Amino acid sequence: MARTTNTLNFTGSVSSSGRAGTGPKFDLTGRLQLMLKVWKERNDLAGLDAASLRDLGLTRSDVSSEVSRSPLDLPHHRY
Repeated sequence: MARTTNTLNFTGSVSSSGRAGTGPKFDLTGRLQLMLKVWKERNDLAGLDAASLRDLGLTRSDVSSEVSRSPLDLPHHRY
């Protein structure tokens, strides 16, 4: 059975075949920027008053569970 290793080249592309530049792209800077943006959005959500939450169809419990998520737990549709 052939063994493959993951490699990372200087352009940030990851390859599972061992050849740089053949795998999917991974943008670390973009991911960090998205993490910061989502963190800010979650904090803004926590600061909304009851009337605003009602307008959005959210409960304080919904907000609490969203805000308590890990910064690494990003919505898949955002990246």
